[in-house]
Amino acid sequence: RASDPTDEVILKDLLEQLEDRSREIVVLRLWGGLSWQEIADLTTTSRSAAHRIYTEALAQLRRHLEPPICPPINQINRT
Repeated sequence: RASDPTDEVILKDLLEQLEDRSREIVVLRLWGGLSWQEIADLTTTSRSAAHRIYTEALAQLRRHLEPPICPPINQINRT
């Protein structure tokens, strides 16, 4: 399936919000298809650290994609 150009722009913007190392690990894993050991070797970190950074980066990306939670109705300013 062809990628939607809008999705690509959103993804690029989201990836740019990550720290450099986090972005590198996400790209190597998702688009490069590298193993944790290969990523660890390239980024001079351990496999467990690479996996932890990846997991935290994905959580950060998910938070940016989730819709904002509305405040409880009794806290909405009714002016």
